Amino acid sequence: MGNCDSKPKPKPKPKSTGPKKPLTFGKDPSLDMKDFMLSGGKDVTLVKEDMKGQQFLMEESSSCSVYLLDLVASLTVDYCTSCTLVTGPIESSAFIRNCKDCTFVVATGQFRTRECVDCRFFLYSSTEPIIETSRNLTIGCYEYHYFNMAKHFEKSKLSVWNNKWSEVYDFTPSAGCTNKNSRNWAPMDMMSDCHENHIKALDNAEASEKASQGSSAVPLTHGKSKAAGAEDTSANRKCFLAIMSDKVNFETTRDAVLSWQANNAGGKNPNCTLVRTRKFLLTKEQSGSLFSALGKKAGTLAKQCNGQKNAREILALEYSLEPETSSEELKVMFQRLYEKELDSLCTIEGQDAEGPARSIFCYFKEDQ
Repeated sequence: MGNCDSKPKPKPKPKSTGPKKPLTFGKDPSLDMKDFMLSGGKDVTLVKEDMKGQQFLMEESSSCSVYLLDLVASLTVDYCTSCTLVTGPIESSAFIRNCKDCTFVVATGQFRTRECVDCRFFLYSSTEPIIETSRNLTIGCYEYHYFNMAKHFEKSKLSVWNNKWSEVYDFTPSAGCTNKNSRNWAPMDMMSDCHENHIKALDNAEASEKASQGSSAVPLTHGKSKAAGAEDTSANRKCFLAIMSDKVNFETTRDAVLSWQANNAGGKNPNCTLVRTRKFLLTKEQSGSLFSALGKKAGTLAKQCNGQKNAREILALEYSLEPETSSEELKVMFQRLYEKELDSLCTIEGQDAEGPARSIFCYFKEDQ
């Protein structure tokens, strides 16, 4: 039997037929998703200076030019053709899929492509870039500049010194190849006319009004394939290695390196090229291994690092020089920077530098 005192169930309220609320990003209801994406664009130029810390989505577009001149949370690009995309530092990841004949200038913490063909990447990646089921990709160092870029890198926590653009991992190498000799991608020759033409093509008139003249916040490096001793590098090239501790502000060092590059064909002087750079915490164990190999050449920097109880932050820069090219100019640059802290600097060259360079850039583990 039913309960006579029970109340009837309330009738459901009719669904609202009013206008739908716009999709929002994050926790800010004032943000409209459409302001942070480009979908189905054709011959569109988009320049954004205020990303409000959000992600950006781009899909199914052709012949478009997109410039994100700000800090970006993350990036996803799908099914684009003949497009150009330029970004400031991306805090987390960039995922680019199913794109053809596009040019990307991207700085990111993690980088991954899938099913991309005939694309060019000017890349900063703080971790090994990953490519998958892609072919005919050309990858080079990130090279762009706009006002406040350096500040955006600082805010993103991406170190301009730790660019692994050339350390690509191919998950799907073609038949008969391995990741180490993949034919699906090739390092960009940054001294070629082709490279210069692509850089000039980035100077879109509308974007140039927002961007500023100057050097990229990221030092131009030529990648591990140009290191002394690498398979496709002339056997006569000599290695020059500079190691310094954090007693001197690394930002000052960056400015000096960028200035030196600007005065040497923009870092594209074939006689002396910056191969790779790294800033990291040198553990006591690594310090012992590194400086014992260097012996007396390590000077007082060895005592300074070995005397630390905890890991010491150091910066290492590897250059490749033609045999007849003197390293004196490089030595002078670093000695001027560290003239009050010469015990924090060590420079070595030739065969003595090759082993320590491999330890720093290939074998020592990431920051603990």
